[in-house]
Amino acid sequence: MFPSVLNTTSTSIAITVTPKILWIGFGVVFVFATVMSIVLLYHWSHYGYKPVKTGIMGALYFVGVLVLLGVVFFSIISYLASL
Repeated sequence: MFPSVLNTTSTSIAITVTPKILWIGFGVVFVFATVMSIVLLYHWSHYGYKPVKTGIMGALYFVGVLVLLGVVFFSIISYLASL
């Protein structure tokens, strides 16, 4: 079932990720998250079920988005510092 000798001649492809590509990607994600947050904020304020529940849901959403964007931002900074 398995070959007795493994193929040790593997080829590797080096992919270069420049800082410009990382920052453009972060910018696109940031703009998308901002637009989606504005749309959701409008939706929650006009069609929300109850103000208390909508407020808690909105706060949880915005904290989550800020944490995720912060993790991405500091990951880019850490990656660029390691170059």
